[in-house]
Amino acid sequence: MRRTNAWWLVLVVMVGLGGCGTEPEAIAASSDEALTRACPSYPRDVEERVHGRGRAALDRLYTLDHYVPVGRSRWIHLRETFNIRSLLRRDRRAVLMLPGPLVTGEFYQLDVDGYRGRDIVANEGAIAFTADFEGSGESSYPEDGRSPTQERQVAAMQIVLRYIRLIRSIDRVDVMGESWGGGVAVELCADARRVRSCTLGSMLYRTPSDFANMTFRSPGFLALLDSLPTGYLPTDAGIYGGLAAPMEPAVAAAFIASESGLYTTVPLYDVFDLPFFDPTASRVPALLVQGQFDPNQSVDDALDLVADYGGSMELVVVEGGGHIPRTEPSPVHDVYWDAVLGFLDL
Repeated sequence: MRRTNAWWLVLVVMVGLGGCGTEPEAIAASSDEALTRACPSYPRDVEERVHGRGRAALDRLYTLDHYVPVGRSRWIHLRETFNIRSLLRRDRRAVLMLPGPLVTGEFYQLDVDGYRGRDIVANEGAIAFTADFEGSGESSYPEDGRSPTQERQVAAMQIVLRYIRLIRSIDRVDVMGESWGGGVAVELCADARRVRSCTLGSMLYRTPSDFANMTFRSPGFLALLDSLPTGYLPTDAGIYGGLAAPMEPAVAAAFIASESGLYTTVPLYDVFDLPFFDPTASRVPALLVQGQFDPNQSVDDALDLVADYGGSMELVVVEGGGHIPRTEPSPVHDVYWDAVLGFLDL
């Protein structure tokens, strides 16, 4: 179970390029000052380069961990990757990546060349953030694993959006989401004042496939979820076999090593009552990436989502792609990132 035991880690990053302070464990997320008061500093060479006093390489990537308070004894873990060039941009951009169920934000950053998603986005000149939902990764774990509902996660990520905008002086954040995390992203994308765009992938909307009905929507799987006394599901290589199967061996190994852990079961319950999110209120431009052979839903289901989305939405069907094209071998992997980066226009 990946949980932090250091309460002081529930403190967060620098406002813009200014200094930082300290704050006790209980941080009231209702005030901007409390949300941003405590922070880890930038590395010294970053500070010096930004202020014109150093020679640090503009394109070197740096990573920071943030623990954003979203309530009493509750926090969201963010991991940020950036370079100095992205900080010096006049039109500074930030991308927040939200994962699906039974994975953390690090699923976007698999430690294999070409599969580090935060690095890919940061190298394009944006500040890249990945998030762990509450009840997963290094975020807080409520006693009841069935309590971090979608509504609660959306509210937490709204605070995260505010936090990112404050600490990095961003006008509007680009939001990415996959699977259940895409459902949270869609809800965030109703706020066009704070969100610039919405990128979705691996989305099950209204009509599941026969495979989905026989597996993670089956009565047997529901009984398994109901039998878990804490509402958390432990995962290992056995759980991830289907997702890992299309990956190259090194990518699959990195995935399983990174993501095995303990997870809230809320997203797994939500797929029994489709649709579990409402796209009609979303207003920002959106991109939906769908694998041609996604085993969980068809392209027709993706077209239904496009039709119901409240703003403009472009659909890209990745030929030969499965459920998560960005984790699959090239050319599927390359088509995914070409579509996403072209849409983001960083």
